[in-house]
Amino acid sequence: MNFAPYILQPTRSFRFATTKPLTECADTLQSIVGPGQNAGKARPLVGNIGAEGFTVQRRPGLAGMLFAPSFEGKYEVAGDNTDVVIKSSLNKVGKALLNAAINTILGAVIGVVVCLAMLPDAVAVSYAFLCMVLIPAFILVFATALGHFVIAFDTKFVRNLLSKQLGATQTEVPVKDGPILKTLLQEAYATPSTILLFILCAYGLHSVYAKFWAEGDYMKTAALTRPVEVFTSSLLGPKSFVAADCRYYLAESLRCAVRLREASELYEENTKAFKADSGPMAGFLASNYFGLARIEDEEGRHQDAEVHYQKAIDLWSADKSIGANNPWAAKGLDRLAMLNLKENRFDQAKAAMNKALQIDKALGDNSFRSVGEDLNDLALIYDKEEDFKKADATYKEALAAKEKSVGKDHYTVGTTLNNLADIEDRLGHKEDSERLKSRADRIWLSWLGGDFNRYPDDMQRYRQLTKMANSDYERPNADTRFDGLRPYLGRY
Repeated sequence: MNFAPYILQPTRSFRFATTKPLTECADTLQSIVGPGQNAGKARPLVGNIGAEGFTVQRRPGLAGMLFAPSFEGKYEVAGDNTDVVIKSSLNKVGKALLNAAINTILGAVIGVVVCLAMLPDAVAVSYAFLCMVLIPAFILVFATALGHFVIAFDTKFVRNLLSKQLGATQTEVPVKDGPILKTLLQEAYATPSTILLFILCAYGLHSVYAKFWAEGDYMKTAALTRPVEVFTSSLLGPKSFVAADCRYYLAESLRCAVRLREASELYEENTKAFKADSGPMAGFLASNYFGLARIEDEEGRHQDAEVHYQKAIDLWSADKSIGANNPWAAKGLDRLAMLNLKENRFDQAKAAMNKALQIDKALGDNSFRSVGEDLNDLALIYDKEEDFKKADATYKEALAAKEKSVGKDHYTVGTTLNNLADIEDRLGHKEDSERLKSRADRIWLSWLGGDFNRYPDDMQRYRQLTKMANSDYERPNADTRFDGLRPYLGRY
């Protein structure tokens, strides 16, 4: 769209009345227009002089090359006098630059609305917004100020020069603007083009971010996200949701890259920026409390972790947009149960785990592998409580649920098979234990390949597997569960 005339308003028309005849006017103009010199000085104007009219421009400098208006003139004989009528118009380069900047901003603003509706990940959207809006915005502000100055200066210079050379009096002639809509639509293709370009850039950046995350390259995701967080916080303020969302994904990237202190600071900044209630921010705040609790849990600060796990559970449970059977709340309850297990608080651990299991079972097929993982973690509690018969039965139930949801050869099936093999051995069922262990090893060997024998025990294999498989539990907003291996119990 063509916005330049309504920003710089360069079009003005003037009439110069002189007693010189038409030919003398043309000759006089020719003496000050051209590439050569006049009286040892460069001629002040450049352009073309004809028998019926002319097109001239002040000899341009750098700014003039972009914005200096050109002046289209014609001669009119009025009795014994000659009238020279000139009309200024914006330089085409300057017009194109201004329209490009304005259309980019307009296209990006509309593109943000479209992308936010289509993309759940605001990081890439914000990055595209910054790259495609901030820079053109600064260009626009600078160009508009410079353009106003150059146009006003050049118009006054040319008018005074013509008035002096022609010995003429000058008057301004009102210029009738064309229809606004018609003028705006002269470049109607520009705005839709920038909207499309913005959306393509946003999707492209989103794809790059998703690729790094899927490959487990968390340092690259952090490197991509960090400038976004800095710029969005500076541009929109630290309490902007876009800035906070960028901060959350940066924190998640840093947590997975084991940059725990930096991640904690970002989670805490988000939790302080918004009021913890059951409003639209509840789910977002819950995710930040959950990430913070995970770090505290890993660092052994169990009391703080328990408080933040519970806050996350309460906020997720209050999120009416998800419903009563909230898979995120079940995820928090599973993690809280494992925290209580570390503290040997078996009753609290079982209460939390059974509540998570109840929620996931109510979800039916939508729970995917969560029911099997809940059962595996519940069996861990019975296991550490030394109720081995209950642990054995619950591991078997977990194995059946996992095989139904992810098939018989998934690495998570191998996790429960290893747990069950240990329990069968403890219960004196040697043959069953060996059979289960052999099957577990075959599954993990198929995933680890040549790396299987590099690791001397199941725990190290398990850690490598979850790293290689980029365990879904590490991803933000995934609803998978802890799904622990027996060595986590600390007794074996």
